[in-house]
Amino acid sequence: MGKTNTAAWLPPPGQPIEYCAKVRPGSGEVTKERLQRFFRGDDDFVILPLILEGSYTASELISMSGCDFSDGLITDERFPLEKHAPVERVIELVEFDGDPTTEEVLAEFERLGLRRPTTEEALYCGVEYLKEPGSKNYVVFLHEPVDNPRMSVAFRESVLVLEEVDGKWHIELAEHDIKWRRHPAFAGVRK
Repeated sequence: MGKTNTAAWLPPPGQPIEYCAKVRPGSGEVTKERLQRFFRGDDDFVILPLILEGSYTASELISMSGCDFSDGLITDERFPLEKHAPVERVIELVEFDGDPTTEEVLAEFERLGLRRPTTEEALYCGVEYLKEPGSKNYVVFLHEPVDNPRMSVAFRESVLVLEEVDGKWHIELAEHDIKWRRHPAFAGVRK
């Protein structure tokens, strides 16, 4: 079963989404400073509020993220993003004690009221996460898998991952239907 905190605080209608956060019971008020501490790995938050502007391409979002390396297969043609009005989303990073399979992660998402991110949500999450990287150096986005022609036929379905390697951040494609090792965080979207 995934590790997640048990109490959520959501703002009253009309308050900005940046005040949304999930905290441990009794852990105090949600503030911008505490959200920033989460991204440095100094707090208990597991929630990332996003505003999807709906006006950027995949390559523009990768450039905005400041990643040191991006997989050459992550292109505007392979990851087309439709233009739309800005929308709010809340991403929850879910961790596991062991090495879960994709199926186990998706079952935990369902139990927690989360869904898979879209590729657009994954790319926006990469931009926000890398503004103040948290303690997780491997974040998996289990969006609907895309074809990865570099992989063998049996393992061609891939998803986006953010990974820190030797102090540099990479956005890459990783095999989708595997047992995940190295204790990643999995990004789910609040339904």
